[in-house]
Amino acid sequence: MSGSGGRAEAIAASFARKAAFLAAHPDVVILTPPRPLDRWRAVLPGGMIGEAADGATLGAPDLEQLMDMLEEACREQGAPAGDQGTAGAPRG
Repeated sequence: MSGSGGRAEAIAASFARKAAFLAAHPDVVILTPPRPLDRWRAVLPGGMIGEAADGATLGAPDLEQLMDMLEEACREQGAPAGDQGTAGAPRG
């Protein structure tokens, strides 16, 4: 069970990243999956990423990957990602 503590820390860090991101982007909605095997989703306002003038929805199998996607999208647009951003950091 040596890896369970690391995974718990990664999950806790993902929720901290989510809180920081939502504080920086109150117009973004992050939806918790209704069932264990469903995807995390983020609903973005128009113009936040690329050419998506009407908004966009991103999805990922876990919150860590969704936060990576959101933070990367913000970096590409020059927008703040939030204080906890670690997208692109090695996963352990």
